[in-house]
Amino acid sequence: MKDSEIQKLADQFQGFCQTPSLFSTETFDGLQNFQFPEVAISDKIIEQLKDLEHPRNKVLGKRMESFFKIAMDHSERYTVIGSNIQIISEKITLGEIDFLLWDHQINKPLHVELIYKFYLYDPGFDSEVQKWLGPNRNDSLAKKLNKLKSKQLPLLFRKESRDVIKKFNIDMEQIQQQICFKAQLFLPPDIESNSEFINPDALFGNYSNLQKFKELSRNFETLALPGKTGWSLNPEKNNSWEKPSEVLIKIEKQLQEKRAPLIWIKNHDQFKSAFITWW
Repeated sequence: MKDSEIQKLADQFQGFCQTPSLFSTETFDGLQNFQFPEVAISDKIIEQLKDLEHPRNKVLGKRMESFFKIAMDHSERYTVIGSNIQIISEKITLGEIDFLLWDHQINKPLHVELIYKFYLYDPGFDSEVQKWLGPNRNDSLAKKLNKLKSKQLPLLFRKESRDVIKKFNIDMEQIQQQICFKAQLFLPPDIESNSEFINPDALFGNYSNLQKFKELSRNFETLALPGKTGWSLNPEKNNSWEKPSEVLIKIEKQLQEKRAPLIWIKNHDQFKSAFITWW
């Protein structure tokens, strides 16, 4: 692997670690937030990142899971007991437990579900939870919270799960369940979120349709259209920039396919993130 490729992975990993929690409080709707540790890039982390180019990591969510495990492997507070634990009954997969960790600060095992999302704020909905939608509107915070509470977290307490977890020699009665919900959030121009539970540090930029973006792009110096696996990268770390006219052609193609792209904007020494929507 080339040095430039390794550096890009290291920057993506760092961007993942630095992505803040979606929530501003320690708990939300009965869900306890995981306390993500400080993790500094080291030679040992670089060595693990070199093994990251595996087909499973071509999917953004799986890549973030790999980043999470590497971070925990080099954390003083946590030890990984197990990860991506498949729960199977009669050859049917019931689900997957993302991570079992040992928390040395409280001396207890944790079941942690990892979520890394990009949400856009649509003020047209009544509920604040419903207003946060995925870029292509086929995902939402409301759906994810429902899935966590109705499926992913209860999976731990099924008999099939207990039989698997016994192999790790941990006391089921001591396990605490937490969520690591990292997110990048985007608002429409000139609109602010009134969500009291939203962490303001998770607000990364704005979104607009193509027509509005074309008007704004007249003032942009250069743009970048990152691949999805690179979306965790801080745009300041990006080394490849193009003229807005060149990127707009690529944007239009994605919008025709009903894919809302993430765009990075560079003006002199200032960097911004934005989404362009097809809806």
